[in-house]
Amino acid sequence: MKKKITKTEKIKALLGTGRSVREIAKIVKTSPAMVYQVRKQALMSGIELPKPSLWQRLLGLFGR
Repeated sequence: MKKKITKTEKIKALLGTGRSVREIAKIVKTSPAMVYQVRKQALMSGIELPKPSLWQRLLGLFGR
């Protein structure tokens, strides 16, 4: 049986891509509050969130 990918896992995967919290929430179809929670959990448990590169940051600023 195929394992269902949870929303939390999806959010964790998207956190490192330089997207805004709102964008991630829209993609995963949850509230921005949940995205913040998952981010906080990841930081608390010591998981290093990949930082977006400078290039991705600039793209994020000007919207793809």
